[in-house]
Amino acid sequence: MGRAIAHLLAREGARVAVLARTEAQVHAVAEEIRRAGGESLPLVADVARWDSVQQAVAQVLDRWGRVDGLINNAGVIDPIGPTWRVDPQEWAYNIDVNLKGAFYMSRAVLPHMLERQQGCIVNVGSGAARSVITSWSAYCAAKAGLYHFTRVLAAELEGTGIRVNVVRPGVVDTEMQRRIREAREEDFGRENLLRFRRLKEEGLLMAPEIPARLIVWLCTEEAQGVHGQEVDIYDPLWRQRAGLGD
Repeated sequence: MGRAIAHLLAREGARVAVLARTEAQVHAVAEEIRRAGGESLPLVADVARWDSVQQAVAQVLDRWGRVDGLINNAGVIDPIGPTWRVDPQEWAYNIDVNLKGAFYMSRAVLPHMLERQQGCIVNVGSGAARSVITSWSAYCAAKAGLYHFTRVLAAELEGTGIRVNVVRPGVVDTEMQRRIREAREEDFGRENLLRFRRLKEEGLLMAPEIPARLIVWLCTEEAQGVHGQEVDIYDPLWRQRAGLGD
């Protein structure tokens, strides 16, 4: 989904910094954007580490001198399994990426946005924030925390010219979905596993380009008045406003 977001932003005329832990991935996406006539900066960083985030944001500021928008899309699903069996360090790393990563990135860019009294932050949430999904204790907890973090941050930023929202992107055909379908039955449970495999088999997974359009719309002037909102891709009003149709 991050790749789809980056390409759409570039097509809208934005200079795009692409950040991920894997060097090959970020360089591939940045090169695709450049070949299409856009401008992109590949950044290899781990959002779970404050020093890594600081270095990445410093590179963006050195290159372009400003940060207009931040999309916190990094996410991991593991560990999948009952709470009493999962690895504690892996559980903590899920929180580090899905929740602390959004805080670190926001903390790094906000001083520069506040100086200019302009900017937008979009946190990519999940239906797991409000659902009880057994064997996903870390992911559900992290996404629930991300929603409340967004609410608090929105209240803090009221009147500053900086907008922050959280998006529920729906069930999207991503690598994370593939990882879920490949989970062991003894870890995830037969019912859970069959439900997610059925979504793929019946063609019910959304293409990444669909939520990407909603996320990018939130960064545009058309969404100027949208602040502190939980934007659900399944809500027909948001779909209409973002031009996604029925």
